[in-house]
Amino acid sequence: MSDSVTKRFTWEEIETFPGNPLLDTRLNQMADRWGGYIPQVVGIPLVADNTAGAFPEYDPDAIVMVNGHHRQALARRYGHGGDEVICELLRGKSREDLHRIFQQVNDNRTIKHVEKFLHRLGQKEPKALGITGVLEREGYGIALSPGDTGMAVHSTSALEWIWDGGDKRLRKRRGQGPHRGTLTLTIAAYHALTEGKAFTQQSALLKGLGAFFLRYPDADSERLIERLKGHYPAPTAERALSAAKHAKADFGLSNNYEAFGFIARIAYNGRANSKQNLPEWRS
Repeated sequence: MSDSVTKRFTWEEIETFPGNPLLDTRLNQMADRWGGYIPQVVGIPLVADNTAGAFPEYDPDAIVMVNGHHRQALARRYGHGGDEVICELLRGKSREDLHRIFQQVNDNRTIKHVEKFLHRLGQKEPKALGITGVLEREGYGIALSPGDTGMAVHSTSALEWIWDGGDKRLRKRRGQGPHRGTLTLTIAAYHALTEGKAFTQQSALLKGLGAFFLRYPDADSERLIERLKGHYPAPTAERALSAAKHAKADFGLSNNYEAFGFIARIAYNGRANSKQNLPEWRS
């Protein structure tokens, strides 16, 4: 017996996929391109039944959207939630199966890293679970866009970059990872510098801090924060990133995170020679 059939449902009969993000920018782009909701161009959404108990938050007879949630939201926005639509219905799939299927189907759009990360999390991928565990222990969660909340991270690519050991030169020093401790230090330092407020340059700050702790694994994180705040009074994060930008140009550094590590080391060491001072960035 086939594991899928074609069947008609109204948009309102279909439940949303828990954890499947709905992006306002995507929805607005569709509305602008189509001039609203047009039934003739919605295609065949992919849905799934709940007979295998994939979604304990829904009834066993629920139908859940797998691919087509923006089209569904557009229909509802323009008062077409009661319209019938032909769907491909998957039967008897697990939750992990459906997260995997979502990543494989073509929804005619570029899927953001954070969306892919959330679906990998739904598949219980060890790396995604490990990174999310670090965030949660530091009081953070995953967000879809900058500014959602101060205690959220949307730059999942930066988190993975740190977890994996950064670039080739940093990995040569520290290995492939996972660098759970480095990520923990990075998130704690990020929180201290942003004071738990939303920060639009999140990726740059996370990678800069991550590069610093990958290069200097024995550095005292409290000293780093104290010295950065002393060198760059509030708003510290913005001013430190600006200083890194100038250092990149002035000293011929190859990228932004290296430049941040460069200026962070200078702030950390201060003027006095000490056994606690960190060696040259490129030594």
